[in-house]
Amino acid sequence: MPMSGEDLYYDIHLRERGHIVETEAQPWGKMIHHGLPGIPSLSGANAARPAPWIGAHNDKVFGEILGLSPEKIEELKKVEAIK
Repeated sequence: MPMSGEDLYYDIHLRERGHIVETEAQPWGKMIHHGLPGIPSLSGANAARPAPWIGAHNDKVFGEILGLSPEKIEELKKVEAIK
C-alpha cells in the first residue's frame, strides 16, 4: 500500500537515515524538513540547517564580491532593490 505524506513524515526509518531532519532556524524556530536526497552517510553531506534567509548574505555579496560601498548597499535597501 502507498504511503501518505503523513506516513512519510513520521517514518522512523526515514528519520534515522537523515531524510527527515529537525533543525533550529531563525526567524522560525524549530523546523522539521526534508533532508538531502540520496544517502548522506555515504556522501558526508548533511542538512543540518535550512537555506539562509533571503538577503542574509547581501552585505558579503554586494560589498565584498561585487565591491559596492556600504552607502550604495544601504541605498539599494531603501529603494527595496535588495533586502
